[in-house]
Amino acid sequence: MVNGKTYTKVIHVQSSISVDGVPATALTSDIQTYYAPKVGLIQNTIKINLNYLGLVSSTDTKTILKSSVIL
Repeated sequence: MVNGKTYTKVIHVQSSISVDGVPATALTSDIQTYYAPKVGLIQNTIKINLNYLGLVSSTDTKTILKSSVIL
């Protein structure tokens, strides 16, 4: 269910990020993407945290489909 609407046969894609030379403990990521047939992207959440050699960065975003028209 996204934005009050239920979608069926949704495809869920889970992704992660790694960088050569950066330890896995210094970079964590959780990327979840959901696609509905005939609609496309319905929701995406991205959480990335980096703490390496004094560089500290954090990203936390969420994208949701507000409405769609199927032609």
